Amino acid sequence: MRPPPGVSAQVFPVSDLLPGAGVAGSHPWSDESELVRIMASIDPVANLLTKIRNASRSRHPSVEVPASRFTEQILSILKQEGFIRTYKPVGQAPKQQLRVYLKYAPDHTPAIAHLVTVSKSGYRRYCNVQKLPRVLGGLGKAILTTSKGVMTDQEARRQRVGGEILCHIW
Repeated sequence: MRPPPGVSAQVFPVSDLLPGAGVAGSHPWSDESELVRIMASIDPVANLLTKIRNASRSRHPSVEVPASRFTEQILSILKQEGFIRTYKPVGQAPKQQLRVYLKYAPDHTPAIAHLVTVSKSGYRRYCNVQKLPRVLGGLGKAILTTSKGVMTDQEARRQRVGGEILCHIW
């Protein structure tokens, strides 16, 4: 019920109203780093693309991502297509990371204007060769995984294979 006009309402802090609020470890996801680790293990491709997108938008010179052969194949395509400068392994297995060096124009404009994740862990998007997307009418790239490995949409058309569309980039 609202107080009448001119009378201030008594305000209680939220921590006083909720039992156990503010107690560390009271909730299974209270440790934020643990939540990030769990989410990264659910969809490593989305994690990779999000880290690259965020670092590029923030104009960071490099970003570290978890290492795997699949991640390395995606980074190899990004390097071939000119979206990143290079990448190199950092650290020792099993905690090895890949340091990705981002690419910028002389005026500090990122080489990656947009990076959109298409297939997600809850919704995988597959296309046959006839229905492969043309990103920005051929100016952008779609990265997909096929039975012949990870490749761009142009290479998939050349080899006449379809597959799961991972992302669109331009």
